[in-house]
Amino acid sequence: MEIPINTPPGYIYMQTKARRYLELGPTAYTCADALHKPGHFLPPGELALLESGMKQILDFAGIQAETPFENLNIRGFYLLMDTLHYQVTQQFLVEQSQEAMLDKMILNHQVSSETITLYNRVSNVSSDTEETAPPLA
Repeated sequence: MEIPINTPPGYIYMQTKARRYLELGPTAYTCADALHKPGHFLPPGELALLESGMKQILDFAGIQAETPFENLNIRGFYLLMDTLHYQVTQQFLVEQSQEAMLDKMILNHQVSSETITLYNRVSNVSSDTEETAPPLA
């Protein structure tokens, strides 16, 4: 797949980490990760969200409002970013319909402090896990 012209430099780093996660699986990846992310005790539903997010990264999801991350819900997006050592610093509602909301997320890398902007579409279907994104340990 060709790299889109507007791909932020930090996104290539994210793709490298996503590829490694998908190759190793969550347990081996956690053991090899400097910050031991995503951890050893995630429920199967969160592992599925994480895998989906990693696959979407390889397809350049999130770098434009037209091609956001999809079907991760709020918790899944935060888990994905935490696993890649990014922290959400700002969040903006870009678009809202009866079916979904599109969020613009400004993130900082926890080690390098590099900033990246990503987009996440969240379904308006409410559930306890989608309402808030509690801090990840």
